Amino acid sequence: MDTESETRRAPDAGAAGERRRGADRRTRPTRPFDVLRGHRRRRGGRRASEREGIYVDRLATPDVMLVLAIFVLNILDAYLTLDIVLHGAEEANPVMATLLGRSHAAFLAQKIAVVGFCLVILGAHLHFRIARAGLVGLLVLYAGLFVYHLDLQSTAAALPTLPP
Repeated sequence: MDTESETRRAPDAGAAGERRRGADRRTRPTRPFDVLRGHRRRRGGRRASEREGIYVDRLATPDVMLVLAIFVLNILDAYLTLDIVLHGAEEANPVMATLLGRSHAAFLAQKIAVVGFCLVILGAHLHFRIARAGLVGLLVLYAGLFVYHLDLQSTAAALPTLPP
């Protein structure tokens, strides 16, 4: 055998001419939550047919910005909801209204934790059409909700503040 063919051996062919260091990472597919495990290399598929329905090790910057934008809008929604409730409005969601009746901290913790958890799940599945559509839909929904809150804030500015 010549030197060239020895360095191209398969991993099970022996380590005499193996150029790789460490375990072959291609022995198992990328799993859904590998994106959470730190610095990895795979950002997308290697072939044109692998653009959709795959898991990646690293999310692209626009994908991270999409998830973070939704998370920030969720936090703004929570705080603006608290503010408008302090001006006498009522929460339309009965589950959230119950939490608001208990404490503001319980309301904020539940809202941030549930949406954050859902964003992690959707972010891990970002290269699947339904997950991407869900994230874009959430961004549009929260952006609309933010505009609605701004309108409510302008109306509520004239109202007295209720004690917590």
